[in-house]
Amino acid sequence: MSKLRLFCFSALLVISPILGTQANPKSQEPDLDGIIRKDEYFSSKIFKGSTGKTFTFYCKTVGPDIYIALKVETSGWVAIGIEPTDTLHKNADLIFGWVDDQGRIKVVDAFSPESQGPHPEDKELGGTPDIKLYGGSEMNGITTIEFVRPLITGDRFDNDIQRRTDTPIIWAFGKDDEWEAQHQEQGRGSFVGQTGATRVPVTLWPLHALMMISGFSFIVSGAIVARKKEGTGWMKIHQMLVRISTLIISTGTILGIYMIEISQSKHISFPHSYTGILIPVLTIISLISGEMLLKPNKGPKSKRKIHRVLAWILISLMSITMIEGFFAAGIW
Repeated sequence: MSKLRLFCFSALLVISPILGTQANPKSQEPDLDGIIRKDEYFSSKIFKGSTGKTFTFYCKTVGPDIYIALKVETSGWVAIGIEPTDTLHKNADLIFGWVDDQGRIKVVDAFSPESQGPHPEDKELGGTPDIKLYGGSEMNGITTIEFVRPLITGDRFDNDIQRRTDTPIIWAFGKDDEWEAQHQEQGRGSFVGQTGATRVPVTLWPLHALMMISGFSFIVSGAIVARKKEGTGWMKIHQMLVRISTLIISTGTILGIYMIEISQSKHISFPHSYTGILIPVLTIISLISGEMLLKPNKGPKSKRKIHRVLAWILISLMSITMIEGFFAAGIW
């Protein structure tokens, strides 16, 4: 058995048991059923109004989305505003929710162009409603609204939510379901969008990162060997390093795609994925261009120059992508 085949076999032995023992991918996502269970959300904050009534905010990020729950001592509407730009609610990204008299859950994605209203819905301003899913309940004078939206929606009437960053919010609730009426209580606060601890990130995230960093190391080593050209067997060493890196990077990319798939998130939806999808393509192109130089009629020096340029573009792109990956994972 060749060294390359032995490496493939070993990699499959390592990955197979991990892939085969994944929990249900939905288990990492809060159930949008209007019931807040222990450890369902990663973090929570309790705010108190002037009358002593509480407004509890919960959140948890999963992939490119954030799950938010609002549990309030009211039978009316509840709302939060993300990142107002003044002491009131100018430019706040507003989400209202309530349970009507028929028990139906209502959620509105709105925006506040001015400090004191009105608060038109995003679609009335030319934007888009970006609440993907929602649920809620109203029991014993307590209203709970749960919803999920992308951290970054691309709608100019939504404010982006950054991971590991303190995000200012305003909160309010009313005494009835007239969501455009005057609030009963209001306040200010902040939250930090974090990723909750779940089996999928814990088991697969480090393996994906390890494989891509290893592939990067082999690529850099191959470039150094080709540049130094020390010893009589430098070409074989260079060739072996590049082939191994191509295998590791391709496998790591497949693993990354699998991670997104089982988390039921969108593919190609954040910066790390934009550059990440180019990595295996450029790696394979670089490998093919190098293999062609080994043929008897390997062509002019310009082809060798193209191969070198591709290799350094790949190294630069991988460096950027790994940094983006650390940000996406919440490490930086």
